[in-house]
Amino acid sequence: KSQLEKIIAYIGAHFSEDTLCLSSIAKQFNLTESYVSTFFKQQTDSNISLYIEKVRMEHAKALVRTSGLPTKEIAARCGYQNLNTFYKAFKRNFGVSPKEFRNIPEQEE
Repeated sequence: KSQLEKIIAYIGAHFSEDTLCLSSIAKQFNLTESYVSTFFKQQTDSNISLYIEKVRMEHAKALVRTSGLPTKEIAARCGYQNLNTFYKAFKRNFGVSPKEFRNIPEQEE
């Protein structure tokens, strides 16, 4: 696996941990934060923090749609300890709150 594939796989495996961030990824791969940040941006054209958020939000969307779990539980399972931060990220990504999203028929997404 390439370095990028390893980083992406690591994010996929650890997105639910609220400690996942640039710093923890750099430590995991024994690299500097600035190297990981620059490398990821060059390889993907995306900021690593935005990528982590995107992965978390895709999981959140699926849980909101299919689980019936309380929003606080969904947020925790997606790596958010702060519910307010979760709400803001969800709204930024999908344009509506988790509760509103739950009520949108799937074909209208």
